[in-house]
Amino acid sequence: MQIAINSARKMSVAEAAAYLGVSKSWLDKHRVHGGGPAYLKIGRRVVYDLNDLEEFAAGRRFRNTSDAGLPSPISP
Repeated sequence: MQIAINSARKMSVAEAAAYLGVSKSWLDKHRVHGGGPAYLKIGRRVVYDLNDLEEFAAGRRFRNTSDAGLPSPISP
């Protein structure tokens, strides 16, 4: 029996934090208060899908510092 492997890698909180260049506590706080990337809860374990991290990062693209206050970032 073969199992199809999903190409979307799952990352631990520490791996996701390193990938995004933020602290683990930043991700922990944003899971509680909102505003962080989507995550998965598998049992007691929290994991992040690589595609969700990419989508989160892409949604924070701005052309200048004035844009950072806007509700909708500029898409590429």
